[in-house]
Amino acid sequence: MAPSITRRAVGIGRAWWLAAWLCLIPPFYGPTAAAAQTGSLLGRLTDVLSGASISGARVRALDAEGSVAASALSGDDGGFILRGLRAGEYTVTVEAFGYVERERLRARVAPGVSELLSIALEPAPLPVARVVVSASRREEKILDAPAVVRVVRREQIEARPALTPAEQLRDAGADLARAGLVQANLVTRGFTNVFSGRALLLTDYRYAEVPSLALNAYHFLPVVDDDVDRIEVVHGPASAVYGPNTALGVVHIVTRSPFDAPGTSVSLLSGLRSAASPVRGSGLAAVDAGRGVGEFTVRHAGVLSPRWAYKVSGRLMRGGDWPSYDPVEDSARARAIAGGASPGQLRIGRRSFDIERWSGDARVDFRPRAGTEIVASAGVNESTNLGMTTLGYSQVEDWRYAYYQLRASHGGLFAQAFLNTSAAGSTYNLRTGVPTVDDSRVLAAQLQHTVQPVVWSRIVWGVDLRRTEPRTGGTINGRNEDDDIVDEAGVYAHTETRLGERFSVAGAFRLDHHSRLEEPVYSVRAGLTWQPQQGQSVRVFFNRAFEAPVPVNLFLDLVSADLGAFRLRALGVPEGGLPFRRDCTGGVGDLCMRSPWAPDRGAALPADAAGVWAGVMAALRALGGPDLTSIPAPPPGTVKSVLRKLDLGRGVFVDVGPDAVRDVPPLEPTITETIEAGYKGLIAHRVLVSANLHYTRKRAFLGSLTLQTPTVFFDRASLQAYLGNFVNAALAGAAATAIAGQSGSTTLRGVPAGNVVPEHALAGSPDLILSLRNHGDVDLWGGDVHADALLGDGFSVAARWAWVSRNLFPEVAIGPDTLALNAPESKVSVTGAWRAADGGAHAELGVRHNGGFAQNSGVYRGRVSSYTLLDASFGFILPFAEPVRLTVSAENLFDRRHREFVGAPELGRLLLTRLTWSF
Repeated sequence: MAPSITRRAVGIGRAWWLAAWLCLIPPFYGPTAAAAQTGSLLGRLTDVLSGASISGARVRALDAEGSVAASALSGDDGGFILRGLRAGEYTVTVEAFGYVERERLRARVAPGVSELLSIALEPAPLPVARVVVSASRREEKILDAPAVVRVVRREQIEARPALTPAEQLRDAGADLARAGLVQANLVTRGFTNVFSGRALLLTDYRYAEVPSLALNAYHFLPVVDDDVDRIEVVHGPASAVYGPNTALGVVHIVTRSPFDAPGTSVSLLSGLRSAASPVRGSGLAAVDAGRGVGEFTVRHAGVLSPRWAYKVSGRLMRGGDWPSYDPVEDSARARAIAGGASPGQLRIGRRSFDIERWSGDARVDFRPRAGTEIVASAGVNESTNLGMTTLGYSQVEDWRYAYYQLRASHGGLFAQAFLNTSAAGSTYNLRTGVPTVDDSRVLAAQLQHTVQPVVWSRIVWGVDLRRTEPRTGGTINGRNEDDDIVDEAGVYAHTETRLGERFSVAGAFRLDHHSRLEEPVYSVRAGLTWQPQQGQSVRVFFNRAFEAPVPVNLFLDLVSADLGAFRLRALGVPEGGLPFRRDCTGGVGDLCMRSPWAPDRGAALPADAAGVWAGVMAALRALGGPDLTSIPAPPPGTVKSVLRKLDLGRGVFVDVGPDAVRDVPPLEPTITETIEAGYKGLIAHRVLVSANLHYTRKRAFLGSLTLQTPTVFFDRASLQAYLGNFVNAALAGAAATAIAGQSGSTTLRGVPAGNVVPEHALAGSPDLILSLRNHGDVDLWGGDVHADALLGDGFSVAARWAWVSRNLFPEVAIGPDTLALNAPESKVSVTGAWRAADGGAHAELGVRHNGGFAQNSGVYRGRVSSYTLLDASFGFILPFAEPVRLTVSAENLFDRRHREFVGAPELGRLLLTRLTWSF
């Protein structure tokens, strides 16, 4: 809403205010000759949104030459007096912290006359008065929202050239981890993964994750920066409003309506990243001279009539990512070439760091009458880039993502339906070279109605329906391809009721049905908000949220690596789980194994290496070891066996006991319960503070893909003793070491006899099985403080700090490691900015620090080191081409080399320059 500045006579309703001021005038002005030659301007300042008085504001009267003729500060009731003004015309300016700084109007002063002004100011871009829609699925001020909401505003987006929307969120208090120029993962309050969709991603109220995979791929979104109005980030659980998979927050990208923002903008972006010195798995350094990036975007919006408007946008982008290599890929590639594969045809390990992307988006708005709106939109994006997953990297080639959406609103009624589709193009897995097929789609429909039966209470209720249809051509979902559709339905209601002028209560309840879960799941939000005074709020809330298994958790079935004698296979958890047999007498712990050396690879054998003696001896000879095939198999019980699990992070086998073999039960939803207390308030119209403390408990936490199957090896000591009966002691020792291997060794891995695998049709082979499981309860404390301060003359400072009590949970074992938050315990950022009053120029300088953390995510395990980065940007309208704006940003200005995830490339400096022509 534009500022309202009017001059008017005092009506009956304001007579008391004028009388009070007239009582004050005589002592100041007295019946002097000077007073007869001068006049006064008096008035009152109010907030245009709330009507509240604005105190402490500087009001000035400027004469025709621009000199200050009079100056005053507004009082507690917003009143001010500019006195001693000679007859004539003046320009009145107002500077108030927390409000648009200079509001101007012309005022005429006559001798001996006191002119009355009423001035309403619009809040400046401190977000306290901003309207958001993501916390409660309806419009409300940030101050009234029952959750922590951060908003990245349009002016911030204009000031920071970025390649994806995720980069705009680095100061939003979330956990943002980048894996290159365009790939990034973001959640709030940790528990992230390298392939994450645990925060709900919305674009204009539409689910925007990649269908079936449930991946938040920000570079797949067909939206250009100039079309974004704001990005809202809701911290903490939101299942009571949105349903499953919102326990880690909501990211909502809201675009501009063509009615509100008509016109055309053309943008040219060019950038340069720093060079890198990556190391291949062979230990050889690869040469990288640094690569540029270029992008062209266009947006055009037009209003055809008071009822019809439209917009279209598009993007073309090319660039080169920071290089990185995977030793597992390199080893698999070397084996394949040694086996006769053509290097030019082989896809294993064939990485390309080229990034190519194009997208298009179109929208039509129809407003048949006041309060009614119908919006139809569609968009498509096609990308080529490296993609990091929990099973290693994929070479993404021409992956196409598209959506089709129709939504309508009338008064308190909102309805929408949309279809998201995916087509994987020529994408393939870099560890296996196997093509990836994904023609999945999601179809959803939603209805929501808001009613206000009484003035002090509001009720919002709604229904959500969603169908996910994975279509992976037998690649991602493998043998589950014909039985992998998931239907979900949810109903919800939430209410907000005011208890007098200061207190309000809010409650929400939601019930969700998932076609692959036995029982429906409920979510709850309940809390109390207290507003001690205007612009201040204190809240205490309880949330119960849940994460339901997504299709890839249930139906995944693919080979993720070829390890020679056997393969590494990733499996979702089927309906009955993955149990292990324990009735094979004579095996370690009476466990059963399957062996690649057995005549029948699918036969269940006792977990005893001696049972496949001939096959192991033949394998030893094939690997270049001594020929021991003439030695007879040892009698039962003569040579013992041990169990080891493959540590995928280090590539070594580690000793485990039989008790490490646990059945994988059917998946159940992860329940997140959070108690949160928070304060939000605007202090002295210049500082917005948000402080929050939360306690979170997660039950049945769903971990990432983890190796479930141990491998059977010979026990070295008993094997050496047996071999000593047939060969000399030196050969017996060397052969026993080569066959049995050594726990934790990268070179003495030994010859595996077989793998203890679950008893299920999907696991009926010697393959090592990666799968998921629900773990025990974990809990943690956390808090954050955000402060935004306006310093005057266009300067502002923003500070962010977030903390959690721990990011490792040793009570929960995930493979050879423990459950990890995959995020730092603390992070902090401070940003100083300046913006000219007319918006024509800006500058920004920020520093951010992320603490180090241990990572346990799929095949990527290790530690991420802490890092501190300096970012800068500036921009201005070119004086010789007024519609053209130049914006320059430097991310990681001092080129501090760092990784934000294990397995991701080492990131350095990124310089981006953007020219935008708007007309």
